[in-house]
Amino acid sequence: MLVFLELNGIKLYFSQPELIEPGMGIAEGRTDSEKIKKWIIEHKKYLALKV
Repeated sequence: MLVFLELNGIKLYFSQPELIEPGMGIAEGRTDSEKIKKWIIEHKKYLALKV
């Protein structure tokens, strides 16, 4: 997911502990797509795409 977002001009800024919670939530089935979307929005910064 992180590579896909960065290839599309979105860089996420997070600490390792911040990344563990959504990752574990996905693995345990307690994180849905809305929670993932919210987490991405909270941690994103747009990059200028190279053309």
